[in-house]
Parts: sequence; C-alpha cells; structure tokens
Amino acid sequence: MTVMGMKKFKHVLSILATTLLAAAFAGCGTYTPPENPDNPDNPDNPGIDTPIVNPDPVNPAEDVFKVSLVWNGNPFTQSNYSGITGIQAQWTDVETKEVFRAAFDKDGVAKSPDLDGDYSVTLVNLPDGYTYEPNIYGASNDFKETRISLYQLTPISLNADPYAGAPFAGERYYVLNSIGAYRVSLENADSKVFFQFRPDKNGMYTVTSMVDVTANEINPIMELYNGNSQYIAPTPAKTQDDGGSENTYTKNFKMEYTLSPEEVGGVMIFRLFSTCRNADAYPMTVDFILDRDGDFANRYDAAEDIKPTEKFDEVASSILNPAGTFTYCARRPGVVNRRLDQKSVKLYDDGYYYYYDSLTDTRLERVYAQLRKRTEVSDESFYSGGHVRLYYIVGADGVPKNYEEFIRGADGYGAHCNGDGVYPVTEELKEFLQAYSVSQRYFNDGNGWAETEAKYNSDEDSQWMFACGYYAE
Repeated sequence: MTVMGMKKFKHVLSILATTLLAAAFAGCGTYTPPENPDNPDNPDNPGIDTPIVNPDPVNPAEDVFKVSLVWNGNPFTQSNYSGITGIQAQWTDVETKEVFRAAFDKDGVAKSPDLDGDYSVTLVNLPDGYTYEPNIYGASNDFKETRISLYQLTPISLNADPYAGAPFAGERYYVLNSIGAYRVSLENADSKVFFQFRPDKNGMYTVTSMVDVTANEINPIMELYNGNSQYIAPTPAKTQDDGGSENTYTKNFKMEYTLSPEEVGGVMIFRLFSTCRNADAYPMTVDFILDRDGDFANRYDAAEDIKPTEKFDEVASSILNPAGTFTYCARRPGVVNRRLDQKSVKLYDDGYYYYYDSLTDTRLERVYAQLRKRTEVSDESFYSGGHVRLYYIVGADGVPKNYEEFIRGADGYGAHCNGDGVYPVTEELKEFLQAYSVSQRYFNDGNGWAETEAKYNSDEDSQWMFACGYYAE
C-alpha cells in the first residue's frame, strides 16, 4: 500500500471512530433541521442522529481545499450573517495533527491551497447563536470540498418557579417547548441542570450531545428521570456516561425516549452535567440536540399478550393461606445487607419455589410474591392504577410482552392472591418479576431504585426476589 493509500485508509478509520463517538448536547431558539437527501419527504425525520462523514463530498473545479457553510438548506453568507468573516475553517491532519486555518469570505467559503492528505474539519469562532456537529466532517485529496451544516440555537430561560416537591425542592429548571438545538452553561463541577419537555405528539425522541472530541477534556453525562413538574424520583431511571478511559475521555451520549399515543401529555425530565480532567475548563457550555425521529406506534397493541398457565382452582387453601407472618426475603434472619440470593431457594415438583437446606435438600418455607400491595422497593403495586407501563416488558429475547392479563386479568395472578396480597411463586411468575426488575433498573451498579431506596442488594439473576417473601411463625 502506498503512503498516500495508507493515509487514506487511516483517515477512514479515524472518521469512523469519530462518528461512533458523536452524540448530542446543545442550545436554544428556532430549530432548523438539516437537509435529509435520503428522505426529503419526511421532515419529521431529518436524520441528525445518523451523521454522515463529509455529507455530499464534492471535488471543486479549482485544485484547492474548500469549506462552505449551510443553514436551512441555503448557503450561509455575509448577506444572512454579517459576522461570517470572523469564522475560520480548521483542517487537522489525521496523522501529524498539524493544524491549518483559513477565514471565510463574504460568500461563506474558506480555502486552503497548500493541503495534501487526510484531514478532519472543524470550525473556529463559531457564529453567535449557532452550533454544529464537530465530529463528523473530513476532507482528503479525493474529496477536497466540505459542506458543514449549522443549526440555529433555540433560546431558553429558567422556569420562574422551582420544583416544589422532594427530593429536589428549590431546584430551578428549564422548560423546552420544542425540538431543537440548545446550549447550556455549566459554572462548575457541581452544576447539574434540569430540563423539562412535554411532547405534544407521540414519537421517538432523542437527546444527543455535541462535544468536540478532539480536545478530550470534558465528558457530558445525561440522566433521565421519572416524575413531573412537582416531583422527581430521587434516582434516575437511566444514565448515560460513556466516557472515562484515558484516550477517549470525551464520549458523547445519545439518550432515547419513546412516547406512545397513550402517553402523550407526559413529561420528559432529564438532567445534564459534565465531568472534566481540568477544573480550569469551567465555566463551560455544552450543546445538545433534542430531536424527534418519527412516529412511535402503540407498542402495547403490538406486544404479545401473556396469560398465566397456573391452574388457580386447583391450589389448596393451605398453600394459599399459610400460617405465620409474611416477611420479605431481604429481611430473612442471617441475610447480610439485605442481599437477595436465589441460591437459597429452588423450584420443587409441586410447581412452587421454596427455601431449602442445601446439605440435606430439606424443603423449608414456600416463597410468595407481593402483587396487590406496594413492596419495600416500589411505591405502587402491580395491581394498582391500571398503568399499562407496569405490564409492558421487553424481555431478554427482545420480544415485547404485555403482562396486564397475567397480573390484573379476571383469571390473573392478582385476582387469586390471599388477604396479604401475595401468591406463591411459580416459574412463570418468577420470570415476570425478573424481567420487570430488569426493565425498571431496580438494580443498577448501586444506583438502582431498590439499592438506593430499599437498600437491597442483588446479583443479576436474583433480582426477581425484590417483591418476594415467606411466612414465618
């Protein structure tokens, strides 16, 4: 392979790696989605989450490397932005890291005639009120012209009234009224900024950070919360923090949020902050894009309806109504740090789980699941409210399943519980509880709801026991 061929090969790898790191963090104002040549008839799906390396590469007629700017599908020139001559294009050699710069002229073009090789292309002195994706553009001897799409930032301001409810009482937050490009300021390492967005239509929404990975100094983090304008759950439902390693400290995130037709009116709440290698990086600004990636069908209608196979009418009263007091597994005598451990129980031939003596294989107390009352982990029971989200689960096989009939149906488990609201654990009930815990991230490297609120601990395979207990005399 020639030296030039090797440089081109390395350039492809570099651009590919940079593209994989790309994601979204941005500003505020009128949002103008980029052109989508692959799908021009679908403006709801501009495709900003699938960046293209050097979109629409062109070899200019003159033998020179060129960068032009595009906004709202039109050239970005002095006629629509008077300060364009203060912006510079920057070519960074992929191999040597040598930097070359050129100013934009009144026609919105920057030129450099003396380049030879493979380059990543970025902007210096970004126009006021605009942002762009800094990690996806490149140039080479084969494709010397680069067109960079700009996004206009959407203005935002802090909500006049802070959250009223615990645990974030007094916290100010931003209300986002539309999809768009946004910018947030972080004053110091303790700055964590809340945002609230109430979509007016169903769809697949994404929040993507746009931090330049070249400097490799800061790492954006996003937390997605359950809650509303008055109350936020104290622990995030999802966290995306992909950075940390020495050579790739900066890793942009992309958080997905799906909203079915039944959920329209709900509030998307998230918090953005960043870590950094050097405290001198503060204060900093971080850009992100809130986007809608098209319709999201009624996922519950598409899910497989699961019904129980348990023969409830054949269950003996002594099994359903044992003597003693219902006690959660995490509080069993001898259990350390409320640790759940399925190795202490097993399925017997009568179809139910029991504690047992592993040395003698002696069957001990039968295991029951709390279905009609709240557990120590959750504020609501599986049987309360009729919230569909309690029953819709995507299991390990990737197939969406709807467990509403399984739990709340006239012939479901919830309808056959005893006076304490519990039913003995069968294999299918165990599988539901396991899938539910995983879907709710009750156990998440010490940050899950069960771990922070109930102080439970569990390995991956034992977390189904979060709702389970036994009867003790």
